[in-house]
Amino acid sequence: MKKFQFKLQSVLDTRIKHMENCQLEMAKIQNKLSKEAQILEDFHNTTKERQKNVNKMLESGQNLDFSVAHTFRHYLITTAEDISRQNQKIKQLEKEFEEKKQAVIEALKAKTMLEKLKEKDYKAYIANLEKLDLMEIDEIANRRRSMKNYY
Repeated sequence: MKKFQFKLQSVLDTRIKHMENCQLEMAKIQNKLSKEAQILEDFHNTTKERQKNVNKMLESGQNLDFSVAHTFRHYLITTAEDISRQNQKIKQLEKEFEEKKQAVIEALKAKTMLEKLKEKDYKAYIANLEKLDLMEIDEIANRRRSMKNYY
């Protein structure tokens, strides 16, 4: 008898490939998200460090001239804008990540459905093989019986 062959194997292979591609895209977005979150953390850490330095200068009694204060104020405003832009990037990447996550879930459902169908077809194939084996055994037994009765 011929070997088991799933009729929709090419469709299953395509769905598996699609799921893998979705997972890869999701991983890339997650990697980007991680990098952007690190950049945001670096902004926060740098700002805190600079604020500490200015506070130390004030506590030590050093006089801050107007240009240093103005430069620091400008730095804080610019950094706040950078942090805001970075937060927007992160929110956008989180949205993209959720979309890809949903795409992976849908691809997984489609693949799983076909795999279950393949398993069901395989079980039917095995049951049919067992049925054919039993029929062959019965045929052999009937031939032996008829040969004994003939002689």
